[in-house]
Amino acid sequence: MFSKALILRVSLSVSVSVSCLLLATASFASDSAPVDCSHLMAWVAGGVPSPKLIPVVQQRGIAFTPSPSVESEFRSAGATPDLLATLRRLKPGQGDACPASLVKAASLAHEKNYDAAETLFGDLLAADSQNGSLHFALGYINQQQGDWDTAFDEYSSSKESEPEFAEVHNRLALVFYQGDDGDNAIGEARTALSMDFHDAEAYRMLGLGLYANEDYPAALNAFQESLARDPENADVYYEMGLVEQEQSSEEKSDGRAIMSFHKALQLNPQLWQAHSSLGSLLAQQNHFVEAIAELTTAKHLAPNEPSIRESLASAYYGKGDFDVAIAEYNELYKSYPDWHRGDRK
Repeated sequence: MFSKALILRVSLSVSVSVSCLLLATASFASDSAPVDCSHLMAWVAGGVPSPKLIPVVQQRGIAFTPSPSVESEFRSAGATPDLLATLRRLKPGQGDACPASLVKAASLAHEKNYDAAETLFGDLLAADSQNGSLHFALGYINQQQGDWDTAFDEYSSSKESEPEFAEVHNRLALVFYQGDDGDNAIGEARTALSMDFHDAEAYRMLGLGLYANEDYPAALNAFQESLARDPENADVYYEMGLVEQEQSSEEKSDGRAIMSFHKALQLNPQLWQAHSSLGSLLAQQNHFVEAIAELTTAKHLAPNEPSIRESLASAYYGKGDFDVAIAEYNELYKSYPDWHRGDRK
C-alpha cells in the first residue's frame, strides 16, 4: 500500500493528466536536440533497454564523442554492445563527456549497489535539480529498493522536467499499478502510446492497468499487443498467466495460466515470481510434488520473500509432510513475526 501522502499527490496528478498528455505529445514531436552524455548515461543507469535508446540517439544524434574511454564508461554502466555499436556509427558531437561522479553512480547501479548509487545520484541532483534524466535514474534505484513512494516522487519530477521521454510514463504506470491504481496506470500507458504506438512496454503497462481494474479480456488483448512487438518478454507471459488465473477457476483457464507461466520460465528461468505463482497454482490442483519443486526453486531465487515460504509450507501440509510444513511456518514467523496469511511483502 502507498502512503496517504502519495495518494494525495496522485490526486493532484489526475487533475492535470490531460494537459500533461498534450504537453508530452507536443514536446516529443519538437524535441530534436542531440542527446548529451549525461542524459544517456543516466538513462542506461535507469534501466532503459537498448532497443528503446537506440532509436532515440539515431533520431536525435549525440552531443559527445564516443571515444574508447567513453565507451568503457558506458560499458561499466551496463550499456550493451548493440548500443555502443550504434554510438560509433553516429556523427560525434562537441559536448562534454560524462562527469566522473555520474559514471561512478551509474556503475554502482549496474552492480546493484543501490544504496551507494542513491547517495551519489542525490548529490548530482543537488547540483542539477531540474535534470529529468537524473530524477529518472534515481527513481529506478528507489524502485529496485522497493521504495515505491520515493520512486513516484522521482519519476514525477522527471516527467515534469522532460515529459517528452516516453519511458518515464511507462515507469509511472508501473508505480500506479503497484498501488492498485488502474485508472492512472492506464492513463500513463496511453500517454506513452501516444508517443509511440509500437511501444511494447507501453502495451504491457496498459495490460497491467486493465488487470488492476479487473478488465481481464482487455488486459489480455493489451498483453497480446505487447508480445506482437516483443515476443521474448518473459514478464508479459507471467502477467498473462496471472490474468488467466483470475479469469476463471475452471480447469481450462488454469491450463492456460500454467502454459503462460511455463513460457515465462522458458524465456527466463530466474523469474522467481513465475516459479512461485506456478507452484501455488499446482498446489491448488493437488499436484503437490510439482508444486513443491517450483516453490523450492522460487525460495532459492528469492530467499527473503515471505509469501514463497508461506506457499511452500501450505504445499507441504497438503502433501502430508506435516513436520516440514511446521518447520517452514516456524521459519516464516521467526523472520516475519507480524506476517498474516495471504500477505504480500
